[in-house]
Amino acid sequence: MLIREFPDINWIRKQSRNDFADGIASNGRQLVSKGWPTVVLNTKSFGTERNGIISPFSVFLNLKGTSQIRVDNKIVTLDENSFCLVNPGQSYDLIIPEKPESTEVFNLHFGNEFYNQAIRVLSHSTSSLLDNPNLKLESNELPIRSFWKEDAILKKIDLLKSKYSQGIEDPTEDDILFDIFELTYQESQKGINAIESIKSMKVTTRKEIISRLLVALDFMHSNFTKEVSIDDIANVAMLSKFHFLRTFKEAFGQTPHQYLTKIRLQKSKELLKQTSWSISEISTYLGYQQPNSFTRLFSKTFEVSPVAFRN
Repeated sequence: MLIREFPDINWIRKQSRNDFADGIASNGRQLVSKGWPTVVLNTKSFGTERNGIISPFSVFLNLKGTSQIRVDNKIVTLDENSFCLVNPGQSYDLIIPEKPESTEVFNLHFGNEFYNQAIRVLSHSTSSLLDNPNLKLESNELPIRSFWKEDAILKKIDLLKSKYSQGIEDPTEDDILFDIFELTYQESQKGINAIESIKSMKVTTRKEIISRLLVALDFMHSNFTKEVSIDDIANVAMLSKFHFLRTFKEAFGQTPHQYLTKIRLQKSKELLKQTSWSISEISTYLGYQQPNSFTRLFSKTFEVSPVAFRN
């Protein structure tokens, strides 16, 4: 179900807390099944704050502009490059700042039935599902954080938006939604696996360290175009420089510098495809002082030059 404007805040608060007990959607239509329906919210807004809504499994992202998601006093800032996942049953606030240009949100709220079926499929093998289609669900509560929009996720979002822009019901919508659900959920599991990767005997210590590393990731996602040092990022995570370097690599299998380079190069591909910026403008935007350095790095990573990639 696609909706183009925020529903009445009092109505959605009540419906979310009652799990849509009356079975009525925002357009007044009767829902097919009980609980949250699957909804894609695509609208533009500014100076908006929507508080105290009980979430289904949700993917918050922006096609343009910035927003903030607040859960349990944890605030995640999102722009066009990142997204945030909220667990079923968590209360969230969505904050869109007052700016000259509005923010275009593209939030996906996966309904109860969709979520239960998708988790069952993703957490069990095909053979076990055939033998026992009613296997117990296996899902973990995901830490609130920002995620970088990988290329595969960007492509699926663009495809879904294209389908909606045609203004017709499309039978492939659920297929695309499941693909987005799977991609975002798989990304989230990496954060859970990272907790187990930290070499600490105490679970509480591992969780505290990973929470600080996730703060560092949020910082890198918001500042990848700036000149930030390892000391800057470690200070944000409230860890010593070498403790931060060691635990980050343990958790994510790469150094902070390697991670920053990866997301900068991914962004450069998007800019080469979607803008007419020159190579020099792109390299400067991404924090590279010399265009030649950016060109060499891009060519080495993707085995094609930026100019050839654009063409």
